[in-house]
Parts: sequence; C-alpha cells; structure tokens
Amino acid sequence: MLEIFWTPAALWALRAMPWRDAARVDAAVQQLALTGEGQLTRVYENDPRALRLHVSPYAVRLYLDPDAGALTVGWIFRER
Repeated sequence: MLEIFWTPAALWALRAMPWRDAARVDAAVQQLALTGEGQLTRVYENDPRALRLHVSPYAVRLYLDPDAGALTVGWIFRER
C-alpha cells in the first residue's frame, strides 16, 4: 500500500466538487494506492512517475514515488 499525500490544490478541487463526485475520486485514489488498479495514463512518455488517473469526468494528476511508497495527488481537473 502506498501512503497518499494531497497537495493544497488537490484538496481545494476535491472540496469544490459535488460530494458524490468527490467520494468517487477519493475512492479511486484509495483503490490505486491499495491495489495499484485504476485507469491510468502517463503524463510524459519519459517520466513513469507522473500519472493521470481518469475518474470520469475528472482527471487526477498524480506523482508516484515507489521507492518512498508515496502517492502524491497534485491536482484534479474536469476533462472536457
């Protein structure tokens, strides 16, 4: 299991969205940290640590540090 860290920007975005959407996003992040499962894409081809987790209609920007066992949620934005 990875330890989850939320940046202030990610917490602000989570609190600003409807609570049901926020619960789905949080559950998807928790599931990813626990099992490694989720709809992920790499943000940059050459950087395997910068990831995007898709929780329709949102995308969660993540930074994975497997050496430290940490998953940092950078921000959340609505996909168009």
